[in-house]
Amino acid sequence: MQRILVMAALAGGCWTGVDFKLEVLDARGDALEVVQPALDLGVYPKPIALAKGAVERLATPIRLRFDAGVAPSGGNDRMLWSIRSAPQPVRLRATLKVEGIRVAPAEAMLEP
Repeated sequence: MQRILVMAALAGGCWTGVDFKLEVLDARGDALEVVQPALDLGVYPKPIALAKGAVERLATPIRLRFDAGVAPSGGNDRMLWSIRSAPQPVRLRATLKVEGIRVAPAEAMLEP
């Protein structure tokens, strides 16, 4: 069994936050820019034990939108990330960043 330390943050309640990379790809497979406002929250450790092949759903308060004209700062809502593009079908690829462990990315299609 592998123990993974997950960081939890307080943001109007308790949520499990995990460092991850989010890629957004258009229909041709080209990367679209994701603009993320600065996120500065206090964290505390929360261990999660996962058996090999186990699945754990990690909720996040982050919301995602299309906004071709978003400011470089990403705006004032630190929980709202923007895809710098007009709305279009895209593939989302999220990869957890866990030190010492290779984690396969999770993928989903988003069709606005």
